[in-house]
Amino acid sequence: MFRKAALVLAVLLAGCDSRDDRSERELASLRDSQSNLLRQINNLEGKISELEAESDSARILKRSDSGYSVVKTDFGAITIQMKSVTADGAGSRVRLQIGNPTTATITKLMLFGHWGAVNKDGEPDGETHSLMQPTITRHLPAGTWSDASFLIEGAKPSDLGYLRITSALIPSISLNQAPAD
Repeated sequence: MFRKAALVLAVLLAGCDSRDDRSERELASLRDSQSNLLRQINNLEGKISELEAESDSARILKRSDSGYSVVKTDFGAITIQMKSVTADGAGSRVRLQIGNPTTATITKLMLFGHWGAVNKDGEPDGETHSLMQPTITRHLPAGTWSDASFLIEGAKPSDLGYLRITSALIPSISLNQAPAD
């Protein structure tokens, strides 16, 4: 009987040892996962810092502004002013005046950023905003001011108090042909 009890006790203790080994392996695995997550968090924090630095060049256009804002592009700076926002179907038509001080005609302009409402002080309401990526395909001749517009689906004019342009891309230009010699 003593032998049977000792055998049962030995089996139970062996089971406890394997559980401890398994627990230690699981704990080690959790620590590895935690280290990986912390590394990923650090990488994301770095990327957020980079985006915040880039956003320092962002320009806010408000309906109440009387002047223009300078927006940097890969071809040089352009100027943009929000002229009006009107209802258009199930959305809002945003009319801009764009200044092209470059020597090239811009044949396509892509804007990136977001839009939103303004608070009672006329400042952007940080609580509500929606992403936008309008593309202007109207030709913007060199050295001129041009009117252009785009539609923001689902936006009421009363909810569209500002545009925040975080970046602009000019994927297409046209240059004058020099006379042949």
